[in-house]
Amino acid sequence: MKEILDNKIEQTERPDQIDRREFIIQVGEIGLTTLATYFSLLLKDAYAERTPEFLINFQKAYEDHIYRKEGNYLILRNGTRIQINDNIKKTPEQKLENADLEDQMLLPYYGGDYVQKNWQSLTPDYDPGRIRCQKFFSSIYGSSPSEVSSKLVTLTWPFKTAENKHLKITTVNNVDKQLKEVLSELQQLIAQKPHFRKYLENIAGSFNYRKIKNSNQLSPHSWGIAIDINATPYGDYWLWNSDKNSQYENQIPIEIVKIFEKYGFIWGENWMHYDTMHFEFRPELLPNYKKIK
Repeated sequence: MKEILDNKIEQTERPDQIDRREFIIQVGEIGLTTLATYFSLLLKDAYAERTPEFLINFQKAYEDHIYRKEGNYLILRNGTRIQINDNIKKTPEQKLENADLEDQMLLPYYGGDYVQKNWQSLTPDYDPGRIRCQKFFSSIYGSSPSEVSSKLVTLTWPFKTAENKHLKITTVNNVDKQLKEVLSELQQLIAQKPHFRKYLENIAGSFNYRKIKNSNQLSPHSWGIAIDINATPYGDYWLWNSDKNSQYENQIPIEIVKIFEKYGFIWGENWMHYDTMHFEFRPELLPNYKKIK
């Protein structure tokens, strides 16, 4: 039946591409049953083109910025068109340098100490959240230092022993409010477990408009959505490890991590290319995060 249908369609045209008289003639040629099958297939194709789950999470996370899906594009409220799938086959390295939205959402983020527990069984390129569509983030957070800076506020890091240290964080998507909730719960945690304070006493960085080392891509610090907690002596970073085949390293307590994740911040520990001091606001990867209005 499908072969007959395909042959007829090749010989004629789709019903929406021909005039009414030709359409009536072709109905007689093809037959009502075949025509019904044709429209059934069209309907099936339409359902196949529905928004995939990863885009549903994406739209939910950035609902204030996404206007609609239009074919293979997301249309932002500021008019920017972001390609969902560029149909280019890429290596992991190429995805890091030139990601589309589908690349960005390809790997699920499981949270907690998932990578640490599954280190031996994961592929070397399992880095959920490390792949970023730069055009999207620059479109909503700012595409220049001045544009990003105009949306930043200053927060006080409450765990510095000698003097409070300030950090700059974006107000877009209420990231500043999300981080305030993180800080509040971290203070409660420290009250219960004072020995955890050493992991938080210094903050290694927040807003810094720069490219990632050895890359043409902007760091998430460029948009004011990332912070690095105490880098030394408690942070571990894959490039600092001279033995690339050694066991995964981490010193940050999971209780601290879960508070960040609760409010939409992913942890760089959950990358095979680990960065245990790094936390980054990526709500599309944590669909059940607690959203602060």
